[in-house]
Amino acid sequence: MKCAACGGNDLVYEERDVEYRYGKGVVVLAGLEAGYCPDCGEIMMKRDEAERYVTATRKLRVEVNTSVVSPRFIEIVRKKLGLNQAEADTVFSQPAGAFLAYERGIRPVPPLLVQLLKVLSNHPELLNEIDSPVIYPKQDWRSSYKQG
Repeated sequence: MKCAACGGNDLVYEERDVEYRYGKGVVVLAGLEAGYCPDCGEIMMKRDEAERYVTATRKLRVEVNTSVVSPRFIEIVRKKLGLNQAEADTVFSQPAGAFLAYERGIRPVPPLLVQLLKVLSNHPELLNEIDSPVIYPKQDWRSSYKQG
């Protein structure tokens, strides 16, 4: 079978150890059975191997994303400040859905936001000192990169 990604040579079907890096973390999936493209490096997996890959890489991303600050800390401070997730996104000038992702460990929390939340945890009255937030417009960020 030809590679679906590059159309190059036939895939080589075998078991390999596949390394996945995310931030400062790494996970090795031993004996991942798949079709490997010798030209572009694309990997074509069967469903069970793909599920194993997704599970392992998701676990690593959560471990890395929560190594700096606990998702529970983010949730506790947000609630202490009397904000729901959408309000927190707006007040702290984060993209829509950011606090949901932070509290689930899906997305890393920006270091400056961590510092600000630590200060606000001890001094919630300072929330009133934050000036009017920047509201991200709903637009396709890719449109600014289109050539034309």
